[in-house]
Formats: sequence, C-alpha cells, structure tokens
Amino acid sequence: MLCISPCRKDYATGSRTDHLRPANAKLIVYVKKQFLFTDAPFSSQQTEGFLEPMRAREMMATKTGKFLATAALTCALGVGLYEVIKPSVGHSNPNLAELKLPGYASQKVVYHILDSGGSSDARYKGILGSIRNHLNAVGPKNIDLRVVLQSDGVDLLRDAKTNASLAAMVDGLKKDGVKFFICRNTLISRNIDPTTDLYDVKTNDLVAAGVAEVTSLQMQGFAYLRL
Repeated sequence: MLCISPCRKDYATGSRTDHLRPANAKLIVYVKKQFLFTDAPFSSQQTEGFLEPMRAREMMATKTGKFLATAALTCALGVGLYEVIKPSVGHSNPNLAELKLPGYASQKVVYHILDSGGSSDARYKGILGSIRNHLNAVGPKNIDLRVVLQSDGVDLLRDAKTNASLAAMVDGLKKDGVKFFICRNTLISRNIDPTTDLYDVKTNDLVAAGVAEVTSLQMQGFAYLRL
C-alpha cells in the first residue's frame, strides 16, 4: 500500500490532502507501514505520480464492485424467471389415461435377462413391470413375447419361490401368454435343480443355451430387448 500526505496527522485521520499543500511541505511516503521523510520540496506533478496508481486501483475496485453487483442481479432475475416459467412437477393430467393414442401392429419380442435383481428384487420387478406395460400397449393377442433367463437372470425364478409379489407378476404375465425360458448351461454350472429350486418351471421351459435361443428367435424376426 502506498499513501502520500504532507503531514503524519493528516494520514492518521485518513483525510485527503493531496489537493492542498504548503509550498515547501515535507513529503511523507507510507510504504508497507513505514514512514519515509524527505525535506525536499515536491511539485504537484510529483504528487500526481504517486497518487495515480492509487486512483487507478480505486477505479478498478469500483468497476469490479459494479460488475459483481450486476452479476448478482442477473442471477437473481434468472432465478425469478425460472420460478415463473418452470414446468409443474407432480401434477399429472387427470385425463391422460383416457387420451386416445395410435395403436401398434402385431409384434414378436424376446427379453433377455442376465443380471441379478438387487435389493428386494427391485430390478426384476422393474423389468417385469416394463414387460407388463409392453403387453398392455400392444395387446396380449397381438404380441408373441418370450423371456430368456440366463446367468444371474435365472435367480428371478429362484427368488420368486420366496417372494410372493414377484411370483404374482410372473403368474400374471404367463396368464397373458408370455413364455419364460431358462438356460440349461446356467443350471448345470450353478448346480440348480429347476423343479425344486425355481418357481413354476417345467422341462419344456428349458433351452440348451440362452445365447443360442436368443439368436434363433432373432433369426425368426423377434425384436431383441435387454433392460
């Protein structure tokens, strides 16, 4: 910090004295909290030379303050504008379920399930829920829908033996024509007995290999989906 004053008293009080100066006043320069004295007279030009950097810094500080104030105001206005035009959340159209939308042609689809169901079989329930939505959208009579269980996906039917809500979802889909197929290779490698360890599985529900079954269905024109 640099400050110039004709006397120590004026500096201490913080008053500006650069505009009034005796003809032979002493020059007191305050640099980094130290007073330096000189008996040599100094001109207005010399004073301005010292004061100009200080005034430049004051001007820069003023401009910076104005910029920050403008930025804050812009942000505030932006938030206010968003509050006015933001979409409503959580308020569904009560007539949306009754809205008539175009239907679908008949479809053939295979769902390939390979992953575990996670905590409380939430993932399995989500997949079965999507299959139910698919079935309802197209119509049970207009869709041939297969589900191939392989690897960790086989646990869907193992968990259904003890999870009543999961079993109910499987039963509902089967009732509407959905077919579930289980990879035999997975059962062998994991030592799983399909008749005792899995929910509602019969011999004709087994396929030699999950990947081969999916490939065969795709060659027959089935669309492939993995969720």
